[in-house]
Amino acid sequence: MAMSKTQAKEIARDTLSESIGIAYYKIADNDTDYSEEEKELIIKYINQLGKRACKTIDKEYVSY
Repeated sequence: MAMSKTQAKEIARDTLSESIGIAYYKIADNDTDYSEEEKELIIKYINQLGKRACKTIDKEYVSY
């Protein structure tokens, strides 16, 4: 059975929201490329953009 448009859309939404979370941890766990101050600034923007992106795709964004 072929995938429905609704199923494809939900997979796309889940994948995008998961990617935002991965980006957060990629920066937070990087102790070699960025100082703590730089990481805080980058994470601030990941959170802002993540909230906006998730609102657009109708998903909840959780930041820590």
